Amino acid sequence: MQNFPPGLVQRVEYLPQWESRESWHRVDTGKLHSNDNQLPKQLNITSLKYANTLYDIRVYLRSAKANQSKLWSAPAAITVKTKPDLPGAPPRTDIGSFEVFNHVDSRDVYIYWQTIPDYLQNGDEFGYKIVDAEENGDV
Repeated sequence: MQNFPPGLVQRVEYLPQWESRESWHRVDTGKLHSNDNQLPKQLNITSLKYANTLYDIRVYLRSAKANQSKLWSAPAAITVKTKPDLPGAPPRTDIGSFEVFNHVDSRDVYIYWQTIPDYLQNGDEFGYKIVDAEENGDV
């Protein structure tokens, strides 16, 4: 920066909503420490673990001349939500996890499964939908 000759060092951290408040992840900011003075600088945070999730992001600054970790600025903070995606896992089932009740002109089939955890649902209106059922290989 032309108005601050020593330059600034950045520290960026993020925390997904599903993890402990003590589990902040640090982002590699090495590409931000180049010698060019072009602004604005941009940093893409990639390979995030969870889709459709709120992430808290913090940015700290300090002078490049400051060698003590206690000299970081107060954080600038923002919360963003990642895009939805396909569920991260299918529901868990087991052999025999269904019941069939035959009636005179119909049949009721009850299927039992273990739901997937919230952090794998990856969408706001997540739900389960049975598309078809097979009996002895026939739909």
